[in-house]
Order: sequence, then C-alpha cells, then structure tokens
Amino acid sequence: LPVVFAIAFVPIVFAGIRFLNVFLLVRIAQQFVADLRLTLYERFLNLSLRYHGRHSAGSLIQRLMSDVGQVQSLEGGEAIQILGDMIIFLFSVSVAFTLSVHLALICLVTMALYVGIFHLFSKRIRAATLSYRKLNDRIAARLQETLAGVRQVQHRGMHIRFQHRA
Repeated sequence: LPVVFAIAFVPIVFAGIRFLNVFLLVRIAQQFVADLRLTLYERFLNLSLRYHGRHSAGSLIQRLMSDVGQVQSLEGGEAIQILGDMIIFLFSVSVAFTLSVHLALICLVTMALYVGIFHLFSKRIRAATLSYRKLNDRIAARLQETLAGVRQVQHRGMHIRFQHRA
C-alpha cells in the first residue's frame, strides 16, 4: 500500500513543480534575462575601441544573444526539469530498493556508467561546441558586414538619384 500511495504521489509533486515553473519562475527568469541583456549591452558599449576593432559587430551580437539565450533556457525551464528529474530518480531508486536490492543496484550501476561515459566524452563535446560557436560567430559577422554593405550601396544609390533630380 505505501508503494501505491508513493506512485500516486509523484505525479502530484511533479505537477506542483510545473505550477511553480509557469507562474513564478518564468516571470523571475524574464526579468533576470532583461537585466542581464541590459548589463551586457552597457558593458559592450564601455569596451575599448581596440576590442571593437578586433571583433566584428556580428560576432559580438551572436555571442551576446546565444549566451543570454542559454541562460534564459536554463533558468526559465530546464532547471525545473532537472529538479523534477532528480526527484523522480531518487523516488524510483527508493522504490527499487523497497522492491529489490538487486534491481536498485542495477539501476545505480547503469547510472554510474552513464555518468562515466558522459565524463569521458565531455571534452570532445566542449571542443565541438567551441568550434560550432566560432563558426556561428564567423557567419554572424559575415552577415552583419554584408547587410551593412548593402545598406551603404542602397544609400549611395539614393544619393546619386537625388543628385540627378536636382
């Protein structure tokens, strides 16, 4: 009977966590991200001219938006999802220990293998992520420079047309 009660209790706890996520944390997360963007924008404005000369505007904007986006996704929903998953995992392991010690040990060994494999590949994942970010920075820089060039050509064309009308 306690196991049945516990199995019925987990979805209720999980629904409560979702409720907190939607009504409380999302609002806090949105304000935090807005403050973070403003702070980073002010910091970018105060950087030296040398720094801005070495980095294109497109790559700076790409980096700013992707970093803030990652913080927003972690703070806005993924943190609650991680917390909920941890609660469910701990509950599942405790139920597994109640039902069978062997079953629980198999679950824990499987989890340990997963963590070990993740740790083994984490350096490769970080390197691939860094490479991906650098590629995105180059694409954003090229796009920004191209759009700025198009704007200058359009402006020059309008200037020439205006001169011919006069």
